[in-house]
Amino acid sequence: MYVLFESPKPLDDFGGWGGNVGNFDQVVGYSFLGHMFVTMSISPEYAVLHPFRESYKQYGQFSDVAEFRHNILDDAGFAEYVLRPLHVERLAAILGPLAKDQVYIPLPYPHLGGDESLESYTTGKFREFMILVAASHGYA
Repeated sequence: MYVLFESPKPLDDFGGWGGNVGNFDQVVGYSFLGHMFVTMSISPEYAVLHPFRESYKQYGQFSDVAEFRHNILDDAGFAEYVLRPLHVERLAAILGPLAKDQVYIPLPYPHLGGDESLESYTTGKFREFMILVAASHGYA
């Protein structure tokens, strides 16, 4: 349902999100539906960016990514609400499993009128997806 990077990547590599997610400046991973997991280089704070909503939710401080994964990403409630395993399972049955660095993408994007119906999805590279969604919000 998600991918964690071996080491954090600069948020600036994923479009114009910098400055739009507080002091979060590093990406530690992403969900198969395109949520971005972020942290700060100056603090062990973690958050999840919901790109279509143009918002993020802070989850507090964790000693490392493994603790964040254990306490947040692997939590059943978080999985049900954010990772949406049944939705992802249905998408995989229709579109096939994701290749490396890919996510499932609804078209049009929900904030541009899309409805996230199973038939509306395609696949694409995570980085390019984040850049395009940032641009659709007007972030350079």
